[in-house]
Amino acid sequence: MEAWDLTDAPIDMLVGFSHRKVGEEAARFMHGRGARHAAVITPTDRRARTRSQAFADTMHALIEARARGIAVPGQLRILGYGDLNFAAHTDPPLSTMRIDGTLIGTLAASMLIDRIEDRKVAGKVKDVGFRLIERVSA
Repeated sequence: MEAWDLTDAPIDMLVGFSHRKVGEEAARFMHGRGARHAAVITPTDRRARTRSQAFADTMHALIEARARGIAVPGQLRILGYGDLNFAAHTDPPLSTMRIDGTLIGTLAASMLIDRIEDRKVAGKVKDVGFRLIERVSA
């Protein structure tokens, strides 16, 4: 069972989402909001560091912008990833891409139980997608 990353060649069963589609949607959203110059700030470890540093990175961008007198979203637009529990409570509230981790876990568990109990697994690949949460920062 693979979970989280939607790959082109899963080993067997897979529940996840397309990171590429998240990036494409983020770019369309930011361009639609008037952003014409983009920068992506991300740690080097693709998953673990992103999750563990998300809070610090986001807060740093918002705090640094405020310290420099840069208006968010007026002069700088910030879009986060993961819709972590603090996102709605930053100043300004953080626009973000929401991934339903609970759904990923539920579907993965259900597929594994079906496999263990020798029931047919309907569709070995499940794409749970993502949702853009529009708040003030972008």
